[in-house]
Amino acid sequence: MGNPRPLLTLFIALGILALLAAIALPNFICEPCTSPKNACINNLRQIDAAIQRWALENNKTNWDAPTLPDLKKYLSLSGYEVPKCPAGGKYKLGRVIDPPTCSYPGHVLH
Repeated sequence: MGNPRPLLTLFIALGILALLAAIALPNFICEPCTSPKNACINNLRQIDAAIQRWALENNKTNWDAPTLPDLKKYLSLSGYEVPKCPAGGKYKLGRVIDPPTCSYPGHVLH
């Protein structure tokens, strides 16, 4: 009979690889789910910043409400056009004091 040490070393190496795969695999599976959400939340941040600039430059109060065409100038200053939700949601603007919202579930600016 041969030396069992190389076989034992192989099993230990495979066990370590399996453990590492078990740790890393959920992150790779979940990444496509969170990427559009993160992009949408970033868009909402850009829209909110444009709303604040619009209100400041046009002497608006917290109760005034802009439209997306009003914000186009302020979005293009930062290199953005009027953004679209990557998951297909629609953006809704409210008053200056209210954050913009997305109709897609879970896409919320906190």
